[in-house]
Amino acid sequence: MIKEVKHLKYKSSREFFKKISKDFNLEEHNKKILILACECLDQINTGQKILEKEGNYYKNRFEELRPNPALKEIKDNKSIFLRYMKQLNLDVEFRTEAGAGHPPEYLVKKKKSKRKQEMDNEFEKLLD
Repeated sequence: MIKEVKHLKYKSSREFFKKISKDFNLEEHNKKILILACECLDQINTGQKILEKEGNYYKNRFEELRPNPALKEIKDNKSIFLRYMKQLNLDVEFRTEAGAGHPPEYLVKKKKSKRKQEMDNEFEKLLD
């Protein structure tokens, strides 16, 4: 049973793994998918550090502006991360009221989906 992931470079990735593992009852194969998603977060953070240091663009030998290769790495890893999260099929809601300089945080929906709740209500009515 996977409890901790020490190979992740960034604390935010490790905390994300712990939070999701704690909030959801994941099976072993889903934890492995979550680890892969956290590795993508590590790659995204690494790419962002490179961009902070080098900038989004550079000039090639012909003095033409070219995008930093880290931009593509970040884009690719964000896409892969989202696919992994979709594959986990977690019921997560994002906050949109993030304050200035504060990223949106995710909230775990503890309640059932609207459709499932409606079906349960109909079933209860049938029992009454």
